[in-house]
Amino acid sequence: MTTLISIPFSYHSPGTYVDTNVNGTLNVLQTSQELGVRRVVHTSTSEVFGSARFVPITEEHPLHGRSPYSASKIAAVESDGGFGEVVNLGHGFEISIGNTANLIARLVNTEIDIVTDDERLRPAKSEVERFCADNSKAARLINRKPKYGGHDGLISGLSEIIA
Repeated sequence: MTTLISIPFSYHSPGTYVDTNVNGTLNVLQTSQELGVRRVVHTSTSEVFGSARFVPITEEHPLHGRSPYSASKIAAVESDGGFGEVVNLGHGFEISIGNTANLIARLVNTEIDIVTDDERLRPAKSEVERFCADNSKAARLINRKPKYGGHDGLISGLSEIIA
C-alpha cells in the first residue's frame, strides 16, 4: 500500500489521498477479514487532531482535519461497531522541527542552514502548530512507556543512532 505524506500536495490532489488512506485501509481490513486475521493495528497521524486545543493531547481531543491529508486519515477511523481503542503512542514531549534539526547538527558537530521551500509550505490556516501527546492511556492499557523521554531522552536516542 502506498502512503502519501506530503500535506501541502494533498491540496492539489485530494482524491489521491482519499484513495490511498481510506480505500487502502478498507482493502487491508477486508483482506484481513478474509484471511481470518484477528487484530489489525491501524496507525494514523497526530494531524487528525488539528491545532491543539489543549496540551498534552489526549485521545479524547476532538478530531479536526486541517488538510485533505488529515481529513483522509480521519475517514475509516471511527465505527459504531468498532472494537478498538484510540491510543496515543507519543512521548509527552514537544520540540520544533527546526530545533530538532539544530540539535542533530550539534550532535554531529556540523553547521546547517535551514532553507524553506515555498512549494512545500501549507496554505494559510492549515498549519498545525503544536503536537504533544498524552501517553498515559498507552501506559495504562498496554504498559507502553517511552524508552527515551523528554529532551534528555531525545539526546540519548539521537546519540545512539549517530553512534
